[in-house]
Amino acid sequence: MGKLLVLLVILCGAGGWNYHRNLQAENAEERPYRGLNQESLASLAEALEAEVEQLAVGYEAATGRSVTVGSDAMLGERVREFERVQSISHSTRAVGQRLSQSEGSLQRVRLERRRREQDADPVKKHLRRLLTIL
Repeated sequence: MGKLLVLLVILCGAGGWNYHRNLQAENAEERPYRGLNQESLASLAEALEAEVEQLAVGYEAATGRSVTVGSDAMLGERVREFERVQSISHSTRAVGQRLSQSEGSLQRVRLERRRREQDADPVKKHLRRLLTIL
C-alpha cells in the first residue's frame, strides 16, 4: 500500500509539473490575434479572405500577361523600354508580396480560430495541458 501511495504522489507531482510547463509554453506562444473577440476575429477572417481572392486574381492577371520588349535602335528608346519593363516587373512583385502577406495573416487568423475551438471545452483543455509531453 505504501508503494502505491508513493507512486500516486510521484504521478501527481509529475502531472502538476507537466501542466505548469505546458501552460507556460502556451503563454509564450505567439498569438497576435489572441486579444480579439470571436466576432472581430470572424470579421477579420472574412475581410482577409476577400482580400486574398482579389489579390490572387490580380496576381494571376499580372503574371499571365506577356511583356513584349521593343528593339529600337536608339539608346534613349531602349532605356525607356527597359524602364517600362522594369516597372511592370516591380508592380507584379509588389502584388505578389501583398498577396503573400495577406495569405500569412489569414493563416494566422485561421490558426487562432482552430485554437479557440480546441480550447472551447475546458475539460479537454485541462487534460491536454496535463497529459501532453513536449
